[in-house]
Amino acid sequence: MVSAAAATAFHEFFDFPLHISANAFLITLWLGLAVRLATSGVGAKPAIRPRGRVANWSCVGVGAAALVLAFAAITQGDEAPFPYEVDRLQTPAQVRTFLLAHPGNPRAHLMLVKLMGDRMTLGRLSEEVKIALWLEPTNPLARDIYARILFERGQESRALKEITTSVFFSPDPASHFYLGGMVPRLSTQERAAIERGYEMAIERRFFQAVQGLGDFYHYLGEFTKEARTYEKGAATTGDPALRVSFLTSAGLAFAQAKEWSSATETLHKAAQLASGDPAPYQALIRVYAEARDMARAKAVVAQGREEGVDPFPLYFALAKVQLDSGDAAGAQASFLAAVKYRPADFLSLLYLGQLYSQQQEFDRAGMWFKRAVESNPRSVDALAGLAAAEQNSYHYYEAERAYRRALELAPQDAGVKRSYDELEQKVQEGEADHQTLQ
Repeated sequence: MVSAAAATAFHEFFDFPLHISANAFLITLWLGLAVRLATSGVGAKPAIRPRGRVANWSCVGVGAAALVLAFAAITQGDEAPFPYEVDRLQTPAQVRTFLLAHPGNPRAHLMLVKLMGDRMTLGRLSEEVKIALWLEPTNPLARDIYARILFERGQESRALKEITTSVFFSPDPASHFYLGGMVPRLSTQERAAIERGYEMAIERRFFQAVQGLGDFYHYLGEFTKEARTYEKGAATTGDPALRVSFLTSAGLAFAQAKEWSSATETLHKAAQLASGDPAPYQALIRVYAEARDMARAKAVVAQGREEGVDPFPLYFALAKVQLDSGDAAGAQASFLAAVKYRPADFLSLLYLGQLYSQQQEFDRAGMWFKRAVESNPRSVDALAGLAAAEQNSYHYYEAERAYRRALELAPQDAGVKRSYDELEQKVQEGEADHQTLQ
């Protein structure tokens, strides 16, 4: 154990293994055991001769040295430890110098490609990317760049295989520059290659594979395929929470495909498995509202409450769909029900203030806006709403205070500035009329 600690201390001169908490904890455990063994006897006649003071102090010295080096690694200031210092390199020359010292770092080769840009020839680009791939075969960026090189060389079949492999190794859409909003602009062959990669990853049950393929179909507008992907993911996962999430996503995708029966059936299945999770119920409320069946949307709230789901998100979801459908009275009633369960919820309070303002019940609107400001004192919308309500209730002093607070938070807000100037002008005109009458 002491020899292992000494080796780690020596390693610390050249790298930063003790920067990793698990390593630091392990070496501390080793040193503790070493000190314990060196300082305690085993009965009156120990089978092993106790070590002398030199051995004891050597354990303490090695431990202290290791702890000092660990502290130095953790408090090294702005210097980034290897290999992360490569992210701070800013010129190709700096990257080349780094590569001379660390030629086996794939990040450095890709950083050189990034910094060189169009100045790098296709041959040199290919060479650097191949090195990065040899060092780290699962790196999605390196493989995607290599696929682009193959496309430029006219080797389309090889390029498509590289795309499939890249997606298979890294199903996360964020790790590929051609996924997301660019998907509809890809060729049919490129889409097929991506699809194959995701299907392979799903078969191996790779993390984010189901979500990635679902997003892929979503961007293509193929909502039924998206729903079937999530259904398959729900059937194969062993995680109950993930199963509920997949079924909820499947139901929403069916709804976008206008397959209302499949959507509601899938979401009801998710709700049965939810164990208090409000997400499937909220999705059901939205789907029934989109299908113009508000009676069933309201019934979902009652069903969720009976099954022990937190009523607040259910009432809030119902209020939102009622508001979107133009049912202001229904939305107002649902928001009022929601704030009974969460009296300080900012959005509910803000919506109530706005709804009462629309009905020209300015005293009530002011009350809700005041509560919204108490919940979020830095909300310009709440302060502006409060100021307008107070102004319409002829409480000019309170209105002026609210406008000033709003302008302190958002001095560039033209709408608030205009309303404040109009109020000031009205107050001044009122004072002038009063003086004239006197």
